[in-house]
Amino acid sequence: MALEDKIEKVASLDEKETQLDKMETKVTERTQPVEGKFETMMDKKLTDEDGALKTAASEKPNVEDIARQQSQVNAHDRAVTKGDLVTQTTEASQRIEQVKSELETPNLEIKKPVRRLMRSKLTHIAEDLQIALSKAGTEPVQAPEIAGSETVNPATKFFDHLTHAQYQLDHLGSYLQAMVDTEKDLSPANMLAIQIKVNKVQQELEFFTNLLNKSLESTKALMNVQV
Repeated sequence: MALEDKIEKVASLDEKETQLDKMETKVTERTQPVEGKFETMMDKKLTDEDGALKTAASEKPNVEDIARQQSQVNAHDRAVTKGDLVTQTTEASQRIEQVKSELETPNLEIKKPVRRLMRSKLTHIAEDLQIALSKAGTEPVQAPEIAGSETVNPATKFFDHLTHAQYQLDHLGSYLQAMVDTEKDLSPANMLAIQIKVNKVQQELEFFTNLLNKSLESTKALMNVQV
């Protein structure tokens, strides 16, 4: 009987060892691939993120896309109308008139670095207005030139450029008003493009005005010192 007991104990130990081996195998199967799975998951995540970034970088919204989104806004938001654009161009033109009056300040001195910045703003305004006019379906109009030679002071040249921009805004406003009066259609995409460009004109004009104000302050300070 003692021998049988020993055999039973040995068998029991063998069973336990077998169970332990099975458990170790399962643990090994679960733990071994974790690193590989983690790396695979991270690689996939990085690949997905990289693809998303590339897609976002390559997809640039155009005016039509923006207009489509604008048309899908909720009922409380009102899409831009031709009447709104007429009002916007009128306000921009009136603002230019104010800036022109400041340019007529006697003995106005504008430093060269400031002149370059102001000139670049006027160039952007001209470009934006040309695009806005094309979206409306018309072309720029000829404005009278005041600066007759290269020897004219910078303030007069800027006055000339602003006058030209003002003519374009007035022409754009009149053209849009005629479309309102005749109930002529203009696509939402084109109306939105005009709104964006006139907004940019207003922004550039404010930047130009800030630069001009700095020059005006310097001129007044210099005049006070001289007095």
